[in-house]
Amino acid sequence: MSAKVLYLDYEPQPRQQILHQTKARFVLYGGSAGGGKSFCLRFDAVSYCLRNPGCQAYLFRRTLMELEANHIRFIRELPPEAGTWMEARKTFAFNNGSNLVCGYCENDQDVLRYQGSEQHYQGIDEAGTMTEYQLAFLRSRSRLGGWKPVETEYLPKIVYTANPGGVSHSYLKRTFIDSAPPETIFYEKSSIDPNDPSDKGWPSIFIPARMSDNKYLDADYRGAFGGLPDELAKALRDGDWDIASGSFFADVFKRDQHVVKPFSIPEHWLRFTAYDHGSAQPFANLWFAVASEDYTENECNIPMGALVVYRELYGAIENKDAGLKLPAEEIATRIRALETGEKITYRVADPSIWRTEGGGPSIGERMLNRGVNQRRAANSRIAGWDLVRRRLAGEDGAPMMFFFDSCVHLIRTLPVLIHDAHRIEDIAQAPKQPDHLADSLRYGVSSRPYTTALVVEEDYDPARLPTLREMIKPEMQTRQKRVRI
Repeated sequence: MSAKVLYLDYEPQPRQQILHQTKARFVLYGGSAGGGKSFCLRFDAVSYCLRNPGCQAYLFRRTLMELEANHIRFIRELPPEAGTWMEARKTFAFNNGSNLVCGYCENDQDVLRYQGSEQHYQGIDEAGTMTEYQLAFLRSRSRLGGWKPVETEYLPKIVYTANPGGVSHSYLKRTFIDSAPPETIFYEKSSIDPNDPSDKGWPSIFIPARMSDNKYLDADYRGAFGGLPDELAKALRDGDWDIASGSFFADVFKRDQHVVKPFSIPEHWLRFTAYDHGSAQPFANLWFAVASEDYTENECNIPMGALVVYRELYGAIENKDAGLKLPAEEIATRIRALETGEKITYRVADPSIWRTEGGGPSIGERMLNRGVNQRRAANSRIAGWDLVRRRLAGEDGAPMMFFFDSCVHLIRTLPVLIHDAHRIEDIAQAPKQPDHLADSLRYGVSSRPYTTALVVEEDYDPARLPTLREMIKPEMQTRQKRVRI
């Protein structure tokens, strides 16, 4: 009996062909918008199902709406010679026993739908929109079990597609972009023993997909980024992973301006701390100093009144947005251990730590018993983020906030936080982002509000009503001076 030949209307382009042929089992494919990522991923999943009878392949997007628009409507159109689409299960059942399951994970708890699954092939489209927790959980489902594929050297396999930006930008960049040159197979560190060079993790690869690689894009699409901010346009057009597309602070945070080498902070500068609590989630404590005068150090000019974040304590499992589950007393002990000989004038903290449950002492009271006396921080999100942005933007091109380069986690996470889709003035809270240090920063900055210099007349009288001429042509006012408020 001769085998049936199934023809699919697909001609892979050069970098798409690299994805289809690589023996790497952990793949990031992407970069710019318009690189043909979704189409390529969908074909890759289908081809593994066809070539390996019994393959259980899963194709994910963050939301059901995105899944429908980008994949399901095309999978429904697969020829009946290949198999049958089952709407209720969102699954294409191939005649050879393989299945292509279409899934989504809008929230962290959604991953539990797939807890008992064995996923031989896993494709996650726009992986940057999912949290690290979601990606890690789904990866734990990638295994063969007792199944023996035809292509044993290729499976199990995980393929991510992504543009720069999103809640997992930092994770993807750290895992793929920073590990090896593009199109070079490398071995990730083993999760069992990262220090054992013989204990290799999965063979991995980053395959860049640029807009210029896609010969099917029309001129209208290529020119669609002209009205976007430079940072966003560059990230989407060129696939620049050093730029966080859609970042909340992209327009005000400049690493070369805000990050400085550590220096000896003058003893007379006021110092304070800000704390964001976490147990299952990370905790974060930041130390601030307030410049009492204009100060120059390491070729960096720090204006009077500027804040310097000179230390961080980040309670997270390495490379994961998950907490250490330490008791409040232990956290307080760790904070005090880093402050030998320092005078901390005051401390602010997330107001939620003073809630009491079950009649016992609050987290704030338990930390107080270990010498960490904190007051409730101002917790207005939008007003607080605005104050952070104003500090970063500064005045006349001079920032009013700086970070020691030893605050590696704050510097890593702050630039990749994205806007809330419904409240543009706020940072997105769903899906969950690594915002714990940013919250701590917000608490600290809110305790030292900053406003830009106000231009007033030398003989300014707040009780005097402006003249008609002043209202019509305020630029004609004279005898002006700058007053910092």
